[in-house]
Amino acid sequence: MEETIKPTGIEVKPLNPWFSMWVKPRATMRHILRSKDKYYSYVLALAMLTGISDALSNASFKSLGDDNNLLRIVIIVLLLGSTGGFITFYFRSWLLRVTGSWIGGKSSRKEMHLMNAWVVVPLIWFFPLWIPQFIIFGNELFSSETPRIDSNGILSFSIIGFGIIEFIVAIWTIVIFFKCLSEVQGFSIWKAILNVLIATLVTTLALSILVAAVFFIISFIK
Repeated sequence: MEETIKPTGIEVKPLNPWFSMWVKPRATMRHILRSKDKYYSYVLALAMLTGISDALSNASFKSLGDDNNLLRIVIIVLLLGSTGGFITFYFRSWLLRVTGSWIGGKSSRKEMHLMNAWVVVPLIWFFPLWIPQFIIFGNELFSSETPRIDSNGILSFSIIGFGIIEFIVAIWTIVIFFKCLSEVQGFSIWKAILNVLIATLVTTLALSILVAAVFFIISFIK
């Protein structure tokens, strides 16, 4: 007699990457890969938002506010950040896929795009926190000299607090990245780290050769 399996009545809710990526990165990545077409439509937007987020952080570290007002900084960040995010995203995806294949990586181009786009969900969550920082700190958020912040204990404490939150989110995003890279490539965390190291080495070597070639051409012309 054939055995029949009765339904348990337990409903398994699908993962929502905007939340589950924080705590279940590998399971979330598997869920995304099973529904490629649904989540691929977000890839370009996520890549550009990541570039803008990176540009905001770089603008504050490089004291862009010393020579530009807040409105100009925002325009520069939006234009250069979105463009840089787009270029960096596709180059990083290609490089990780190629170098990963040398050590047994099995991801397709589309799968690597999905991975690189969705691992930045924690950074996207931090993105709205720039708005209160604009309001509270103004141009000094991007300036080398911060007299108003330095003279106010609450402002000093606040900017340190935002910095700590951003640091924690950045570190956790790196952890998520390695977990998702190992999932999409089909190998261990250690191989995922090796994948990134090889990609970094290849990039460094290529840039070194390019710089050496430029200096050689310049010296030859002279």
